[in-house]
Amino acid sequence: LGVIVPRPAPRVVGDPSQLFIVLRNLADNAILAARRGTAARPAVDLRVLASAESVRLLVEDTGPGIELSSSEPSFASLSSTNPD
Repeated sequence: LGVIVPRPAPRVVGDPSQLFIVLRNLADNAILAARRGTAARPAVDLRVLASAESVRLLVEDTGPGIELSSSEPSFASLSSTNPD
């Protein structure tokens, strides 16, 4: 697991517990996907990208990816690409 955060870390305004849940879910999903992939060394990278107007979190993993035809439901509430 690699984590890259700029220094100084950007300030994010929001409910800390809700932000934690979102970040944890993104990381957990990426770890599960990486384990399902075919890479010799599963990997997950989390990168924070910040500008004066916004903060974005980029999550990359060595998982199998999401089929383009099924990517839309993946971003719907309560959906999952996890087959379990």
